[in-house]
Formats: sequence, structure tokens, C-alpha cells
Amino acid sequence: MLPLITKFNSDSVIYDASGNLSETYVSMCYDKNNIYFLNDTNGSVTSYDTTTEDISTFNAIKNGECYSILKYDNKIYGFDGYDAKQYTNDTVLYVKNNNTLVQESFDRTLSVILLSSKTEIRDYFIDEDYNYYVIHNVNYVSKFTKDRILKYRYHLTPTLSGVFNPFYIMPNNTLEIIKIDFVREYTTDGLKSYPIIMGIVADDIGNNFLSAGQMFLAKLDEQYIGTDYEDASAVSYAKFNTLITQYYSYDNSRHINYKLTGYDYLKNTYTKTDILTFKVVLKNVYNNLEKLRVEIPISKYLFQCEYHHFAFRLDGLEGKISIFCDGDEINTVDIPPGQYIFQDIMDESINVGNTYFRNNISLPEFLNQTNYYIKNLKLKQFKIYNKALSNNEINFHVYNGIEMQDLVVSLPCDQRNELDGIERQFKLDTTGNKSNKINLIIKNSQLTNNALKTQLKDILTEKLKNILPATTTINNIEFR
Repeated sequence: MLPLITKFNSDSVIYDASGNLSETYVSMCYDKNNIYFLNDTNGSVTSYDTTTEDISTFNAIKNGECYSILKYDNKIYGFDGYDAKQYTNDTVLYVKNNNTLVQESFDRTLSVILLSSKTEIRDYFIDEDYNYYVIHNVNYVSKFTKDRILKYRYHLTPTLSGVFNPFYIMPNNTLEIIKIDFVREYTTDGLKSYPIIMGIVADDIGNNFLSAGQMFLAKLDEQYIGTDYEDASAVSYAKFNTLITQYYSYDNSRHINYKLTGYDYLKNTYTKTDILTFKVVLKNVYNNLEKLRVEIPISKYLFQCEYHHFAFRLDGLEGKISIFCDGDEINTVDIPPGQYIFQDIMDESINVGNTYFRNNISLPEFLNQTNYYIKNLKLKQFKIYNKALSNNEINFHVYNGIEMQDLVVSLPCDQRNELDGIERQFKLDTTGNKSNKINLIIKNSQLTNNALKTQLKDILTEKLKNILPATTTINNIEFR
């Protein structure tokens, strides 16, 4: 049986679900298909493949004694601090000695102390903008930018409206924070993100009000945090749970790192990148259980922020899916040739700006929030064909609808040119006939495809027959 089922806890010590505290792991990390457990501080790691249930053991790439692990670039790295989390693209943060927040690169060339606290650091969190939130001094939350600028410091006071009677004054440090996390939720105003904190009651409160160890969750509303860095109204709501717990520090073998939400997993698994992803799902009409999912990522850095022509070509006969941008083939992937040629794409649906959620509708449609997901985007001249267009046909579509400059053609008149072939010489006068052969030069065409040039020459030659004088013919067409 997989440890995902038989074990409980995550990120920190993992205990056996049957309650056997002798079977523990120091730390863990995971990706889409694997769970990695740090067996000991020497860096021994056990890997479990959740798709095949394969088990393997290896040593992490570590920088000393190993207290947490993280996967990066298909390798497992170990760190001599607790609760390692990926920070930037190539660095991590972790807590060292219970009171120091360290930034370190995976190649070990960078190691910087971002924060050193006089009191214990209990937990921290990193958002998508590289801000980091730190719980310290029992019930303080401080927010820093990636440049280590303090944005605010919030003190969880014991007279929170909505949690306790605001007129009931409790002893200081009655409430303690043990965890901070983030929530992303869909509201009537769109997608909202905000931090939440989990805490416990440190001491019994009289009149059977609250018992020591009782847990609660509170929403940290950042828009109400005052400029003096401390404002009790920052917590807009808190709910006490019936669970009773006890806080253990990082270096305690019974430390529990609660997973409040899946925000951190989703943030690292589905990171925001400057990528446009073209996706297609193909089904085998002879086997409805067989589906092929293809994703083709395209970097936004390949083009500027303006109108561009994109073409998605599915050639089921040849077994190729290609992406074109402004007529250039950007990327091509192979699929089984001939296996999906009977799929009628005219009966399928197409989404631009998001992917499908379920029942063939997108998540914005399911939530009735179609205005919050596609911004600063205009789509025009959308066309679907029931065949795979050739490269030249796609190039023709690139210039369709684009305003072209006037074509100026200079034709020789009443004089010879270098194309004339002199069959005889006249001693006293020149021939009275002008040249009947001309060259057509098309400037600034920026065409490099020879096949496209040849095809355009044939089209222009055929069109010009109807407008040129009867005695005049095209000698050559050049693209410059």
C-alpha cells in the first residue's frame, strides 16, 4: 500500500497511520506522480511512484545534514534547514536553527540570510509575487517583498471581533499562530487570493469559554492592515475547530506541518510562465476509451505585443501537429499517423484563453464568470478548415486583410533596354519598335521560401496577361 494512504502528515515528520510513532520520516516532497520521503538526516530518500507503485531508494544532493528535501530539474536536493520551499526559479527558502530564514540556490553558489529573528520562526509562506510571510514571536505575522522590504507586521491580539467578545480582555499571548497558508477562491468579483492563519489557544480561558489547545482558522484581510504595522481589524473572521492540538517546534521529532490548502502545490505545479500552450484532445472513433492529449508550448518572447497570425494544423494522415506564427513553423509534434483521420473536427468545440473544466465547458462558464479570464485579447479572422493546409496556403492567410502598399511598375517606352536582342545593325537610325520584354521587381517582400516565390510568380504571370499590352511579355519576376 502506498504511503500516501498509510501515512499521515506532510512536509515535516510523517507518522504511521496506525499510531506507531517509531516509524517516522524526517521530511517529504512530491510531484504529479511521485512521493519522496527523507528517511534520515544523512539524505537517504525513498521514492514511491503513485502510478506504478514502484519503490526506489537513493541519496539526495545535500549541503550538510539533511532536514528537508525538494525536487528540482528531475533531481532531489537536501537542505540543512526545515521546510524547504522553492522561491525563485532556481533558489529555495528554508528555516535554519528555528530562527533564521535562508535563501539558497540549487547549485549551492548562493546562500543568503534573508531574515534573522530574535524569536522562533514558526512558519512561512511564499506567494506568486515572491513576497514571503513569516510567523514569529508566537503571534506575529510579517510580510516582506523579495527585496526584503517590510510591508507590514501584524500582531494577533486576544480581543478579535468575531472571535471573542471584543470587551473581554484576555491575557497577552493567549493566542498563538502555528501555520500560515494562502487561499484562492472564486467570488462574485472574480478570483481572490488572501492569506489565512491557523492558531491555537495557549492557555485555558475562564467560564468554560475556550480550552488550551483548541484550534482556529482566521482570514488575514490585508486591505485593513494599518500603516502602523499592527491592526487587529486585519483578521475579518475566525472559526474555532473542535480539534485540540499542541505545537511542536521544527526540531522536535513530533513536529506537525498542517496542509491547510493546496495553494502551494498548485503554485509550484502550475506555475505562471510566459508561455502560450496549444492543446488538443483526439479520440479514436473505433475505440472511445482511447484518447490522445497533446500540448505544444510556445514562448511569448518569440513575438512582440501586437497582432499576430497563429495557425494550428492537424495532419492526421501524416501524423503531425504543427503551430505557425506569422507564417513561420514554430513547433511540430508527431502523433500516430492515420489513427485519427476520421475525427470530424467540425463537431468538436474550441476554446481560446482557457481549457475545459468538465462536461465540455470551461471553468469560467461553470462559475458564470466569463469576464475574468481573458483580458487584453482580441481575436479576428478566425477560420476552421476540414483539411490540413499547406505551408504556402498558411502564408497566404498571414497577408489576408493586411493593407498593402501600392505596387509601382516602371515600363520602358520609346527606348531600348538591355533585354533587347539586336538581330541587325542600322547605320543611320535605330529601330522604331520598343522592347516587348520586361522584368518585374517586387521590393521589400521579405520572402525567403523558394516554393512560395515560384507559386507567386505563376499567379502574377497569369494575372498580368490580362492587363499588359498584347506585344509585351514578362521576362522575369524578382523578389528583393
